[in-house]
Amino acid sequence: MKEENLKVSQKALIQACKNLGVKYSLIHRDKILVKVELDPPLFFLHHYKAFNREDLVRISNDKDLQYSLLADRINIPDWKSYLDPNCNPKFRHIAEFNSIKKIADDISENFNFPIVVKRNKGSQGNHVFLCKDLQYIRKSLRKIFDTRSKHYDYIAIAQDFITIKSEYRVIGYKGNVLLNYEKDNKDADYQGNLSPLHWKGAKARLISDESLNKRIQDFIKPVFQVLPINFSGFDIAVDSDDKFWLIEINNSPGLSYFEKDNGVNEIVKMYEFILQDLINDQNERRSEENC
Repeated sequence: MKEENLKVSQKALIQACKNLGVKYSLIHRDKILVKVELDPPLFFLHHYKAFNREDLVRISNDKDLQYSLLADRINIPDWKSYLDPNCNPKFRHIAEFNSIKKIADDISENFNFPIVVKRNKGSQGNHVFLCKDLQYIRKSLRKIFDTRSKHYDYIAIAQDFITIKSEYRVIGYKGNVLLNYEKDNKDADYQGNLSPLHWKGAKARLISDESLNKRIQDFIKPVFQVLPINFSGFDIAVDSDDKFWLIEINNSPGLSYFEKDNGVNEIVKMYEFILQDLINDQNERRSEENC
C-alpha cells in the first residue's frame, strides 16, 4: 500500500499497528485516510487524531472556551476576548465594542505592555502578535478581523505576556504524559512567528527527565477533571520564577517538528501505548458482554 501521502503521525500510527499486530487499511484513491480495525474502528485523516469526542474537540479548538473552563483550575495568563465589531449582523448585538479603536483602547487599559493579541482558533503561531504599543494593537486586530484573510477569526484574544524561560509541548493521554519536548529556540533566529519552533534553527528537544515530566503531569491533572479529553497537546511555559503556565491545548498536535529532530521511534511508542489501552478496553467490553 502506498504511504507517501501520509503525515508523520499517520506513518507512526501504522508502524505501531504493525508492531502490535493490529489490522489497518488505507482508504481513498490517494491513500490519505488510515482506518484502524478496532471495535469501533478509528479513522485518522492527515494530522487529525481519532481519540476524542467531538464536543471536546470543539472546545479544545476554542481558546476562549478553554480558558473559561480552566481558569479557576490551572495557571493561565489573564485574558479577555473580543468579538469582531463587523461580524455577521445577527451577532453584533452581543459585541461589547463597536469599533477596533474602542477594542484596542480597552486592551491597553486592562493589560500591561507588552501584550499578546491573537486569534481565538489559530494554530502554528499564525496571527499571534506581541504588541508594545497601542498602534500595534490596532494593526493586529485589523489583521485578525480581516475577512479577506484565510486566517480570519471573528474573536480576538488579548492576553498577559509571560516572560518564558522554557516552553514545552506535552502530549497527554488520559492524564498521562506520553511525550514531552522542549521548544528550544535559544540559538535560533526569529522569523516573524512567535511560536518557538518556527524560528530558524529551533529544535524540538526530547525531555526524558522523569522528575520534570512528573511535575508537568501533576500540573495538568486538574484539566482532566473539567475537560476529560483523551488525547491532547499541551503548550506549557515555565517563567523566570519556575512557575508553570498553560498557554493552550491542541487536540491534534502536529509531530513533524519533533520527528525532524528526533526520528519517529518515540512517536511509534506513544501510539503503541494508546493502541494497547484501546485493545484492553475492547477486550474488557467483550468479556463483560459474554458474561
